[in-house]
Amino acid sequence: MPERIRIAFVGLNFGHYLAEQIIHGPGSPYFELAAVCDQNPQRAEEGGKRYHVPAYTHLDELLARADIPAIGLFTPPIRRALLLKTIMQAGKDIITTKPFEIDPLAAREVLEEARKYRRVIHLNSPSPLMPPDLAQIQAWAKEFRLGRPVGCRGEAWHGGGLNEKADGSWYDDPELCPLAPMYRIGIYLINDLLCLWGKVSEVQALQARVCTGRPTPDTALAGLRFQNGALGSLFTSLCVGDNRPDEHHLTLNYEHGTIYRNVGFSSPNRADSQVARLALNASGPNGKDITRQVEIEGISGSYQWAAFYQAIHGEPVPLAPDPDVLVAGLQIIQALKASAKSGMIEVVKT
Repeated sequence: MPERIRIAFVGLNFGHYLAEQIIHGPGSPYFELAAVCDQNPQRAEEGGKRYHVPAYTHLDELLARADIPAIGLFTPPIRRALLLKTIMQAGKDIITTKPFEIDPLAAREVLEEARKYRRVIHLNSPSPLMPPDLAQIQAWAKEFRLGRPVGCRGEAWHGGGLNEKADGSWYDDPELCPLAPMYRIGIYLINDLLCLWGKVSEVQALQARVCTGRPTPDTALAGLRFQNGALGSLFTSLCVGDNRPDEHHLTLNYEHGTIYRNVGFSSPNRADSQVARLALNASGPNGKDITRQVEIEGISGSYQWAAFYQAIHGEPVPLAPDPDVLVAGLQIIQALKASAKSGMIEVVKT
């Protein structure tokens, strides 16, 4: 059993959802929750009592703790790059969450600084190590010689927006939360497709406000043109309350076959969002049908606590996601934001 690393969580509005992963979940063999921090005094106090750890309302007081080498940063993405820089300058390594930033330039700068000073920044999407479900997709495409990508469709939804009300947070600001469902949950699909099929050159967006109480849209549709010539569409919504576990559905069409991830209904007895269901239909030699089905433990979007632990100890895993891949996802969001305003196809600026 490895010696656990002491970690503090900053930002408890979302961070409290992940605390269980440290206390009893997949992060527990590697990390010990040692402190919490939130600028809301009541939230900080409640978190400290809940997890039986010291609570802080000022980040600088927490960063002065020499006995805590790792930080879980779960604040909103606005100006998160500045917080990351502050934490790195205090000598801490960081695990954080998507969406990483709203500003692609700020995101690139802080990632490059992390590499320069050999500080660790890990995200859940895109993750530092290729997730098992995406690795299986790549393996099938190679093994069965599926050929060039042709087109894809991605879908992600849940019913969280049905009960949301305006609260003055960044979720209510279309400049800070562009195409809200695309930025909040569709970013997983965008990052997955960047890992699988490469960069996107052009986008077009539609958005609607169907039923949410917030002033921002709750449903969005994006069209993508990849640099390799393939076309794609992404549908995201916060207003589909079908009681299914959150899943990221993908249909990937190649020249000689199709791969499906989580397409169709989930098993009514299975609500394990850490399992991906993959299926393959392909045309083999002499027109022979090839079919495969598999369930994969470990999905894209998961927090890779073991990899974070290894990176802190200097073991041979990436110190940070490839800046080009991570920033490319933010550049797509910015282009979609421009398209939603203009109603036109927009070029993804790199």
